[in-house]
Amino acid sequence: PGRGFRVIAAVIALLVLPLVALRGRTLAHCYAAQLTLALFAWIVWRRLVPAPDLRFACTALAVLELAIVALFLARGENVRWSANRAAVIAAVVYALTIPAASWKVDGDEPFYLLITESIVHDADLDLANQYREIARTASGRVDLVPQADDPSGPQGQRYSRYEPFLALLMAPGYALGGLQGALAVIAFFGALLVRSTIRWMEDEGVADEAARAVFPLFAFAPPVLFYATRIWPEVPAAFFFVEAIRGVRAHRAKRWVPALFGLVMLKLRFVLVAIGLIAAGLRARRSRLLIALGVIAVP
Repeated sequence: PGRGFRVIAAVIALLVLPLVALRGRTLAHCYAAQLTLALFAWIVWRRLVPAPDLRFACTALAVLELAIVALFLARGENVRWSANRAAVIAAVVYALTIPAASWKVDGDEPFYLLITESIVHDADLDLANQYREIARTASGRVDLVPQADDPSGPQGQRYSRYEPFLALLMAPGYALGGLQGALAVIAFFGALLVRSTIRWMEDEGVADEAARAVFPLFAFAPPVLFYATRIWPEVPAAFFFVEAIRGVRAHRAKRWVPALFGLVMLKLRFVLVAIGLIAAGLRARRSRLLIALGVIAVP
């Protein structure tokens, strides 16, 4: 999207965010504070010679406006709070961050994207076609070549050493919106992570006031914000991890079994985390222990 569109979208989002959870006088005071900051920023912009970089100025203003919303969310009296509302707020912020980011697809990301493209276009995991037509990849990385330790097939097949589960999760988003659609899937898991974390706090008896206060500190700070807008498995893994903890704590196998399975499928080394959760939550019933071992063994 163009710069003008992104600015308009950011303004609309910052006006909508308070409506998600704030009511009455708290909402009015929040809008007043946001307007005051905007006017102050405009005066500073007009007086500064030379003017700062427009991109930096808009980003700084958006961050400060978001901080105002977070402060009223934490300290306001008329607040309608729930895990779902927290997830909606996080989803809006992540949706704005994706098109505003200036990074390029790098590191492991282009390989996960190649696997996604192969699943969508070829319905397989063979990347030979993708490497032959590398100029068409959505990552824009025309310099990609197979890695030294990638598996290969007897008929020239090229496979990736990365687990394909993340690519499988991103496939519907990529099919609908290309690279931005794949990123939207990761951002969606970021919103689910926020929701699950708030629900976890509720399960553990954390007061709403405390949850509202810490919510922006994990939802809009490193590492969650950065990982929620990149093609990495950490945010989906964190979501499955929190869901597994909630399931183990509540003795609900229907929750922790699929959560642990998803966690291990994302990266096999996450099996170490799964073993720790199983050791903590399965001190009795052999049937549950067998299920847990199956969750680890199948991937």
